[in-house]
Amino acid sequence: MEQISAPRKSLNGYFGWSKARMACFVQMLLALMLTRTVNLNKLACVFMSEATQLSSYRRMQRFFAQFKLEYDRLAGFIFRLFFVPGGQMAFNDGSYQLAMGYKANINILTLGIAFKGTAIPIYWVLLNKKGNSDTAERIALMQKFIKRFGKDCIANLLAEKTNVRLIRLWYISLSFQGAVCYLKSYIRLS
Repeated sequence: MEQISAPRKSLNGYFGWSKARMACFVQMLLALMLTRTVNLNKLACVFMSEATQLSSYRRMQRFFAQFKLEYDRLAGFIFRLFFVPGGQMAFNDGSYQLAMGYKANINILTLGIAFKGTAIPIYWVLLNKKGNSDTAERIALMQKFIKRFGKDCIANLLAEKTNVRLIRLWYISLSFQGAVCYLKSYIRLS
């Protein structure tokens, strides 16, 4: 349990959760790193606990069912861990279809911090529609970031090749609205 106590103390200073909730959270983080999956059954297999796998599985279910996460606090924690001055932000617009007896469209607009070749999600929104996000949705997500962390910390905005044109239009529309244009450049990803 020594592997859990140090991260628990460190994280608890930031989140202020109960000892039991923080212990479960740290267990899940360690299990995620070991298994590289979000499947709760597989995470329960590697929990460092004397409890049964089923008990660990149910503990994680209760963690998610009985707990409301403060997303702004989580965003602050992610920002503190991964952001570097003059950092890069990345937009991703993922659209998926689930077919489980019915068709469901899942569209997630994500704003992440680019860190060592990976975008770490900091804010996201589920869009109740098919296809790409629109300019208003991107602006709203970026404004949420700026409200929390300020505009001066953003040096570049990365986007998928398909979104670069839309982001350029968004940048121009911000300029015409008299907004301070806080993006210094764009990087086009192929």
